[in-house]
Amino acid sequence: MEFIDVTHTPALAQWHAVHDAAWRREALSLSWTLPELVAGAAIAWPRRTLAHIAGVVDGETVVAGSIGLPQLDHLSHAYLEVFTRPDVRRGGYAAAMLAHLEGLGRAQGRSVFGVEVVYPLDYPADGEGHPGAAFARSRGYEFGLAEMGSALRLPVDTTVLDELARDAEPWHRGYELRTFHGPGPAEIDHQVSVLDSTLPTEAPSGSLTLENQTVDEESNRIGEVLLAAQRRTRVRTVALLGDEVVAYSDLLHPGYEPGRAYQWGTLVRRDHRGHRLGLAVKAANLRQFQRQFPEPAEVITFNAEDNTHMRAVNTAMGFVPVVRMGEFEKRLASGE
Repeated sequence: MEFIDVTHTPALAQWHAVHDAAWRREALSLSWTLPELVAGAAIAWPRRTLAHIAGVVDGETVVAGSIGLPQLDHLSHAYLEVFTRPDVRRGGYAAAMLAHLEGLGRAQGRSVFGVEVVYPLDYPADGEGHPGAAFARSRGYEFGLAEMGSALRLPVDTTVLDELARDAEPWHRGYELRTFHGPGPAEIDHQVSVLDSTLPTEAPSGSLTLENQTVDEESNRIGEVLLAAQRRTRVRTVALLGDEVVAYSDLLHPGYEPGRAYQWGTLVRRDHRGHRLGLAVKAANLRQFQRQFPEPAEVITFNAEDNTHMRAVNTAMGFVPVVRMGEFEKRLASGE
């Protein structure tokens, strides 16, 4: 089997076809669209490098892999993905691709490898018994965090959002909620990035090796360029106390993926918790999102299974569990 970096070549379409076909076998497809991949390949984002590798046999792509290398923080980490074409599974291609990606990571001085495995709800939180989880474990990866994927059908009845807002409002009087479609004022966006940088350590992270992210204005600027190039529109609601951002919530509308939306980060600053601000910003953000994008859609979100507070907020809004995801990690010993 030949390994080819197809990140910047026409062969990326063949890579995507395998990637998409493999995802569609799962309980929930999270495949990128080809236009999003092409746009992403054309823009160098300072926060991480991303390469797409095709495993080719007789001129045909049989396995698709990717390796993401953080560049501003988590400098020991590499995040890997492997997807085998469904009709040639169990041919050893996934194992060969994973070994190749790990070799690329080692060559860059990386010693912590992360993979994600999606499995149906009827499997346990750690994926025990699922072929994908078993494959990860057989290659030295240890289970680190259980996540629950949930879905919400839009539009949500505005009376439901009215009731949620009314019940939460007495808890956060004195705070101001503001919503922005796309980039907001520079100072607001900066404060959100500072708050967002703590998400890896503020949200439940199991046994994963995580640290706070580095705040980098150039990376933020190019990140906005990347979103626009991929036709992804972010709707963001923040909670302010005076001039300080103390909570935020982001929803994403993917222009190339009709009928789908993504709930991204929601976080309340530690010293302002207990005021139901998480529910307030999520409900207000959803209301504004529906006004801008009224077509029917399905919102997908993932939360750590032991993040009981945020999952309760999601349940109140109407989200229902649809899939599980396990995060696995492999740490190399010194000298490996």
